[in-house]
Amino acid sequence: MEGTARWIGSIGFRQPELQAKLSTVVEVNCGVALVLGAATPLAASAVVGTMAVAARTMHAPNGFFIVEEGSARLSLAACVPWSSGAAGVLSST
Repeated sequence: MEGTARWIGSIGFRQPELQAKLSTVVEVNCGVALVLGAATPLAASAVVGTMAVAARTMHAPNGFFIVEEGSARLSLAACVPWSSGAAGVLSST
């Protein structure tokens, strides 16, 4: 967690320790929730939100392709939980 907090601080976040803990909690717990199918729209929204922050802070200035620290893989990582979360809402009649 220390290394993650240092890295988060190096990219400009003001409270890197807090951000590292929150990111870890969201990514692990919401990932498990998605796998189990529990609270899917909420869990998917939290993961997409985390990916949106990553896209804005790190990937937007570096281009789309991952070879240049871009956002191609990040876009996929955000779209998969979004589509999972939307599936339940969109398919209910």
